[in-house]
Amino acid sequence: MRRHAGSRAFLFLAVAFSAASCTTSSSVLPSPSVPTSFGGPTPSGPSASASATSSASESRQATTAPASAASGGKLVFSRHDPQTDDTLCFTIDPGGSNEARGHAGACGPPSPDGTKILTTVYQPNGFGPLVGGRPATTNPDGTGFKVLDSYPKRQINLSCGYWSPDGRRFLCESGGDGMSTDDGIYTMRSSDGGDLIRITQAPAGHEDQPQGYSQDGSRILFERISDVEPSAEYVVGTDGSGLVRLSPDNLWTTDFALAADWSPDGRQIVFASAVESGGHPGLYVVNVDGTGPHQIASPDIGGPTAQWSPDGHWIASSSCLRCGPQIFLIHPDGTGRASLTDVADGSTSLTPVWSPDGSWLLYQKQQADGRVTIWTMRPDGSDRTQVADVGTDLSTFWWGAAQTP
Repeated sequence: MRRHAGSRAFLFLAVAFSAASCTTSSSVLPSPSVPTSFGGPTPSGPSASASATSSASESRQATTAPASAASGGKLVFSRHDPQTDDTLCFTIDPGGSNEARGHAGACGPPSPDGTKILTTVYQPNGFGPLVGGRPATTNPDGTGFKVLDSYPKRQINLSCGYWSPDGRRFLCESGGDGMSTDDGIYTMRSSDGGDLIRITQAPAGHEDQPQGYSQDGSRILFERISDVEPSAEYVVGTDGSGLVRLSPDNLWTTDFALAADWSPDGRQIVFASAVESGGHPGLYVVNVDGTGPHQIASPDIGGPTAQWSPDGHWIASSSCLRCGPQIFLIHPDGTGRASLTDVADGSTSLTPVWSPDGSWLLYQKQQADGRVTIWTMRPDGSDRTQVADVGTDLSTFWWGAAQTP
């Protein structure tokens, strides 16, 4: 079973993206016969034929401060130190300036108001290096590191990866500490790590991985990972009530935090899933009550990540086109697929996430020699700019909102 949210997720990606060839699997759910309505006119984003090549990206490279700096906020990313074997957290401006080193640990996202960065640190307690996890926060400039442990004598491994929309609570999971009775999802106060509330209890042989709050903070999306049966997507209330399975029994969901996401209005979920364990995933959309699941991208196109744009018009993912993962957008009804990056230079581009205002995408690019860099670009594939070099290991990263007064 997974012992560390970040490391296992990106280990999965490294294995999935190293495959020499793509396989095509048949759809097990119908595509929608009528396009899903999201209100208003058809969005004017990338066209289905849009495709940016690597040579074109070089010509569009910013020569001064890139426009992505105007989006504001801070980028948070991880970088592995091969000398100490530590994973360190860093922040940087969207334009690539003011890089600041944070603390060693599992990097988490900025708070909703942009004033704090969440990290999970692991306390040495004789049970192993990944046991005894506790949340910690730092300021965006790397100062003010503070471990939040209101339960110093309790032997529980808490890995926290999300803030509630109001910033008052953390969303965490427990597992990997040999205490299977503790496995499940929890929330706790973000001010001091207190008021620990259990939301789910993972069944034996399973692990519950949080994937974020709904916009109104009333529900939690999570994946129930299994070694004995297909992993599945669920939603549950923040009080532990109203558990609903979203993915059909014959699909295996992708073991990755970015593999599912809420629609901005909270009515639907997009998720990546395969027809067999370890197979190439396609993309699916389902109503939040579990009804109407349908495929929007087949396994020969869709990839293991799915992130909904803030305006609800697009879903960003990483494809298997030409068997080299590249970034594409697609409408929630499965139309208008637009390829944004290309494999012409032998690189792969993957794990796109949106800027808070939806005007930019943040992604990582792995060169043929294994070097990994972090980039920003417009949703039409233009204005690509390298932001940071993270070494030879895939990174976890977030784009946080600008600080509010």
